[in-house]
Amino acid sequence: MTGLETLALIVSSLATTTFAANLLYLGTYALAIAGIGYAAMQSFAQKPAVPKPEDGSYNLKQQVPSLPYVLGRVKKGGDYVFLEERNGYAYHVMVWAAHRIDGFEQHYLHDKKVTVDGTLVTTPPFFFDGSANVRIDTRLGLNSSTAYGAIVDAFPTIWGSNHRGDGLASVYMRCHTVSQKNYMKIYPNQMPEHSAVGRGMRLYDPRKDSTQGGSGSHRYANPNTWEFSTNLALMRLWHLCHPVGGKMSYSAMYLPDWANAAAVCDQNVTNRSGGTEKRYHGGFWFRATMTRPKLAGL
Repeated sequence: MTGLETLALIVSSLATTTFAANLLYLGTYALAIAGIGYAAMQSFAQKPAVPKPEDGSYNLKQQVPSLPYVLGRVKKGGDYVFLEERNGYAYHVMVWAAHRIDGFEQHYLHDKKVTVDGTLVTTPPFFFDGSANVRIDTRLGLNSSTAYGAIVDAFPTIWGSNHRGDGLASVYMRCHTVSQKNYMKIYPNQMPEHSAVGRGMRLYDPRKDSTQGGSGSHRYANPNTWEFSTNLALMRLWHLCHPVGGKMSYSAMYLPDWANAAAVCDQNVTNRSGGTEKRYHGGFWFRATMTRPKLAGL
């Protein structure tokens, strides 16, 4: 006699009649078999891998995310600051960087490149069937920005014109509900997951500062005079002089050496494919709480 049969027999012996004992025996045996089958299925079921928020491969949803900083050209997701539904539309607002950026180059939905005409996503074709199913708008993180008007109109009691997001580079996405018949056609991967390639922080370049032996209008005390660059030496200079980095001042740096380092980074070299590229250029992003920046891989 097996262990399962023994267990069922013991339970059934508690019954007061033969009929009840038979029912208890069969029921206990069946429950035990079902339990073992369920446990076996659970052990063989493959658990989906959960991406890490710090990877930047998807949009992070949490109450108070740490501020993200982007230098150079980077592809990443954002941090949700708004997600609501009204009249069949889902409204998303995601902060891509906690500072002014130079611009967005390419938007992705489910890691697929999309074409945005104005604010309307027109390709790939499954996102567009003649209707405005998905719209995308952006803000570059200017010191004085403007609120997303569509959200102000849809949610006037919780989101007003003062919700401008000053100093935050952000992305607005609106998704329209479609009929059940067309749902898998328009949204084959469920609700679109946004990411983007963008040009990050504008950087100070001492070679372009006429007050520091260079030629140009750059001034380290005025970030509005800075320009976008993928030069790694300039990124390091910025990081050393920023509160989330070395907390030093530009006046304490020997800028002629930094100008020389930036010139070395700008030297043209031949890569493995025979093309020409700059010697030390790139991009990365990190959070204010990170001990080490996250390389972008671009």
